Amino acid sequence: MLYGRVLRCPYPHARITKIDVTAAERMGAVCLTFKDIPKIKYNERLVSIPRSTYKDRFVLADKARHVGEAVAAVAPKRGTGRKGAALIQVEYELQTAIFDALEA
Repeated sequence: MLYGRVLRCPYPHARITKIDVTAAERMGAVCLTFKDIPKIKYNERLVSIPRSTYKDRFVLADKARHVGEAVAAVAPKRGTGRKGAALIQVEYELQTAIFDALEA
C-alpha cells in the first residue's frame, strides 16, 4: 500500500514562485508538484451550478485560491510522510485576497 501526504497552502491567495523538493527526495520520497501534473481542470463537487464552475480545479495548483489549496504531494517511505512534506520548501508571491462578496 502506498501512503501519501499533501502539502497545502497557508495563504488565502498566492502564486507559487518556487518549489524545492530536493530535501524530501533525498530521504527517499517521491514528490509531485503542479509541474508534474497535466493542466486538466476537473470538478471536485458532485453538483456544480453555474456551469462556469463545472470544471474549475487543478489537482495541484500553481496559484492558491484559498487556504488549504493543495500545492504538492509526497509519497514517502513508510512513516515519514509528515517529515517529507515538511521538507518541501515553497516560495509564495502573496496576492490580494478579497473577503467581501460585493467587492468580489
